[in-house]
Amino acid sequence: MIKLFLIAPMKYIKGLIAAAGCLVMLSSSLQAGVKFVSPTGDDAVSAAANDIDHPWKTAAKAFTDAAAGDTVYFRAGTYEVTSTINVDGGSVHPVLLTCYGNEKVLVTGSVAGPIVEIQRQSYTVEGISFSGRGTCFRVGWDRNGSNFAVRNCSYTMKTGGDNTGFVYANGLLANGTRVENCTLIGPGSSAHQNSAGIIAFRTQQLSILHCEISEFPIAIYYKHANDIDAITHGTVIEIAHNYVHGTSRYAMEINANHANIHDNLFGLNNAGIRFNECNGAAGGDCNLFTHNTLYKTPLGLSGETDAHDRSYPGAVGNTISDNIIYGESDKEHKIFDIYRYFTQGDHKTVSDYNCLYNSVTSNVIAEFGKPYTLSAWSTHAGGDAHSVQSRPVFTNASGRLDTPADFKLTTASPGYRAASDGADMGANVDSVGVKGGGTKTPQPGTSKP
Repeated sequence: MIKLFLIAPMKYIKGLIAAAGCLVMLSSSLQAGVKFVSPTGDDAVSAAANDIDHPWKTAAKAFTDAAAGDTVYFRAGTYEVTSTINVDGGSVHPVLLTCYGNEKVLVTGSVAGPIVEIQRQSYTVEGISFSGRGTCFRVGWDRNGSNFAVRNCSYTMKTGGDNTGFVYANGLLANGTRVENCTLIGPGSSAHQNSAGIIAFRTQQLSILHCEISEFPIAIYYKHANDIDAITHGTVIEIAHNYVHGTSRYAMEINANHANIHDNLFGLNNAGIRFNECNGAAGGDCNLFTHNTLYKTPLGLSGETDAHDRSYPGAVGNTISDNIIYGESDKEHKIFDIYRYFTQGDHKTVSDYNCLYNSVTSNVIAEFGKPYTLSAWSTHAGGDAHSVQSRPVFTNASGRLDTPADFKLTTASPGYRAASDGADMGANVDSVGVKGGGTKTPQPGTSKP
């Protein structure tokens, strides 16, 4: 009897603990759901009382007080942010913030720092316009902000600044960052030269897809190298289907390793593309750079750790294939340039099935500062056996070469159906840029049940 008496209370206590745990889970699930924010709302409204008729008022309230599983709908209007919104703490915390129906929503930031600091996991922002002085979303600054996504949004950067971007992804704490179907307009060439459309530091899992990025010093800036053995550590870096134009310093400056960079269109008025950005450890290695169209946008593999140290080169082992690299330059290194400041070295570049053309000189590739025609390069390096040195012929339907469709190849173009996979050389322009009709969040009813 004594034994039974001792066991029964223990079972009872365990039952109470389990029941308490269920109550906590139930309480958390009851708090999750649909919430609203409106310029005419009131931040004093409790989460439980929030509905379409009783919304919150500020973007800060929406970002910080949303519960796990919530969808927060922004009603039409402008939301001003005068101090950084800190979304902090917690673990997996899936939240979606989006516009209500087709209502136009603008979030403006006058703050010098980021508009929103994302340091909580699994936040998604959809269908909202933003404007600000510099960074809009800084992800994983010193706490976990993984699996952040922003899609179908727009951003206008007004002034820029050192290491600023619409999204700033910081290292492993920003793993899973995804920027998709966004239109980003920069402050122009007079801004700080590290102002970028999107900037990332060492992030191992990053996707930049279907964006249009223009008028930035740098459109896409991957700064400092991720792990050179990253491919064995779950690296997924994809930069694809983007339309970049109007850059003044670099169209892309890439120090990533093992990235898949494909089907991007670099159109009018661009600066060049550089692998190994000379800041921090050497990188820009083992990337796939395939099916991209570079119009007057030179490609360079720089191969140096910083401006004064060329003893430990980066930009090693890259595959450059199925691209169109078109130039009009009397500078012989301004088409496809490999290790210009070296006199020797094993960069291990694999290059083939490219359409290379310079309308000013016959030289289309330079290595160690020495220029080559395609045939001379093939004899020297043994690569590019299937590449062509001919002028690509674009449809140019608008007559201005300022839309992705203008860069579709005609059937008479030397790159037409000539890629290694039987497709056209260069980007698949039908898939490039912002696409309408993307993922749309289902809309709630008009009143609370």
